[in-house]
Amino acid sequence: MLTPLLWVSSGSRAADEKNYFDSHLAPFYRIEQLVLATSASGGSKAPTIVNDNSMKLLFQIQKKIDDLRANYSGSTVSLADICLKPLGTDCATQSVLQYFQMDPKNYDDSGIDHAKFCFQHYTSEETCLSTFQSPIDPSTILGGFPGNEFTEASALVITYPVNNKVETTGEENGKAVAWERAFIKLVQGFPGIWTLGPYKTDQCERNYIVLWKRVRFQVLLGLSGVVLVLSVLGSMGFFSAIGVKSTLIIMEVIPFLVLAVGVDNMCILVHAVKRQPDQAVLEQRLSDALVEVGPSITLASLAEVLAFAVSAINPMPATRVFAMFAALAVLMDFLLQVTAFVALIVFDLRRAQDGRIDCVPCVRISSSTTAGDGDDGQKLHLLARYMKALSTRLQPGLEQQIVLPRNSYLQDYFDDLAKYMKVGPPLYFVVKDFNYSSASEHTKRICSINQCNSNSLLNEIAKQSLSPEYSYIAKPAASWLDDFLIWMSPEAFGCCRKFVNGSYCPPDDQVLDKPLYFSGYESGIIQASAFRTYHTPLNKQSDYVNSMRAARDFSSKISEDLQGVMAILGIQLNAISVVNLVMSIGIAVEFCVHITHAFMVGAL
Repeated sequence: MLTPLLWVSSGSRAADEKNYFDSHLAPFYRIEQLVLATSASGGSKAPTIVNDNSMKLLFQIQKKIDDLRANYSGSTVSLADICLKPLGTDCATQSVLQYFQMDPKNYDDSGIDHAKFCFQHYTSEETCLSTFQSPIDPSTILGGFPGNEFTEASALVITYPVNNKVETTGEENGKAVAWERAFIKLVQGFPGIWTLGPYKTDQCERNYIVLWKRVRFQVLLGLSGVVLVLSVLGSMGFFSAIGVKSTLIIMEVIPFLVLAVGVDNMCILVHAVKRQPDQAVLEQRLSDALVEVGPSITLASLAEVLAFAVSAINPMPATRVFAMFAALAVLMDFLLQVTAFVALIVFDLRRAQDGRIDCVPCVRISSSTTAGDGDDGQKLHLLARYMKALSTRLQPGLEQQIVLPRNSYLQDYFDDLAKYMKVGPPLYFVVKDFNYSSASEHTKRICSINQCNSNSLLNEIAKQSLSPEYSYIAKPAASWLDDFLIWMSPEAFGCCRKFVNGSYCPPDDQVLDKPLYFSGYESGIIQASAFRTYHTPLNKQSDYVNSMRAARDFSSKISEDLQGVMAILGIQLNAISVVNLVMSIGIAVEFCVHITHAFMVGAL
């Protein structure tokens, strides 16, 4: 039910970027996340969670998760079967337990002080490396701490990245989904722990089901009204009969124009009928409704017809033909509304009175089910009660908590994220067609070590992280390129060319087979390379929108392919723009007429 295509156009920049990332690198991994937090008492701040008892509890929870098994098509699935494994052996679990290599014996040997030591030396101390040989940034696994005082953290954040696959048949991620469902059931039994798994979609679908059941259907009436757009065919048929040829603009624009100017008339008619007393005879209710709103609809439609008809004298062929077709289409749409649509309203009201289901009128429900449908308490007065005359500021986006049921566990999860998290979601900067040959200057324009350009990509990202309130970038980017250049350097540290067992690691063995950070390096060209950083905490939808804008503004400034911006908002005067202007005038006239008529006939 909830698919990104529902919210993002398939041809949008966001969709194109995601498709490129998925096809050239890998789909962004699925996430299972736990938040363990201490609670404040007596008005004091929450105590630190970095203590011996919390670590032992976390090891117990981790063992239960490691032992968890799910069933998928007759086979058992564990976390080890689906988790992200950068080096092919150990899961890339993000947890404070990684400072002990996920081994309780190591914790027994070194204790909680080792974790506190690693908070400050996680990049330089080998004993602090994770099981998958990566440093663990404490800001990504701790929460609720002031400044950089990690030892005062009041929350532990444990993240389990799970391999993700592009869905084509719907079964590619079946094993992951099966384990995630078992994971949710397990951790919901732990008090004080909130999770994020595959159930964000499931929880949203619960809310959709609730809304679906509460709708008082008039779908068939609405669809019947949309069919009145066929008035466009009448307009095209008339002008074709007299030898006036149509254009592609007419075929693409006028149906939406007629629908736009016609839907509000239909809504006004239906709403006017509903305002009439229920005890009145059906025909009388409809007659009174037409008396109430008929003049407004007639005046608005005639004004639109005249507005388009006047444009028919324009010498520009495209505009003239469009105006002629639009004027007749709007006129025919109006005639169908006050005749055919009025008859459809009668049929729909009779269907409702007879207790027949919308879209399936042959099925009748019991009278007890329909009782109360006419109660005033069930009527919606959204516009009358909540509509404001002016809206000085509209915030973009849709808050995640709004689309979830009130009793969803994800409500507490999102509250905890806003309360404890010190970093936001990861942000990837993708470089296309990176030429890493010695003759190319691309490397210097990207890297951030000595002899790299001062305004290189990675240096600029680091600069942006110094002003997170504007850039929404929390940290400098992780760079495989810098590490690779240091490793290749003759002056590189000896440790960087050794395997874990101490044997020499030759350069020829370093071609990775995991598409985590780059792909396609034939002929000295890396087709796609990603550099990861983190956003600052994004707690509201406006934060997500603004962070995306900031990231795109930043990337546009450093893009090598940027050819310059044309005139700001420079729109040429052509047939399409003129048609849009004419159409906007017609729509504006309609709204003005309705408002003016309502004011004139309204009670003082």
